[in-house]
Amino acid sequence: MEFSKQEFEKCLNELGLSQTDLAKLLSVTTRTVNRWYNNPNEITGPAKQALRAWIKLNNLCFPWMPDEFVRIEKIKRVITRVNNE
Repeated sequence: MEFSKQEFEKCLNELGLSQTDLAKLLSVTTRTVNRWYNNPNEITGPAKQALRAWIKLNNLCFPWMPDEFVRIEKIKRVITRVNNE
């Protein structure tokens, strides 16, 4: 099954990921993810499998994101909130 641009965008939204976040999680460049966004037919098999698995886990309310990534993102949000106050 191929992703359409809308499906790819929906995956990112459902998972709460930006293109930069996805790039970090898959160890690819942001440019690569941007290319996938513009042409989802270029998404590699392993990346598609990861996205599908993460969506399934997310829909079942299972944690799917690496703990370290979650901690870093929480710290960034706290810093941003503190800086905005």
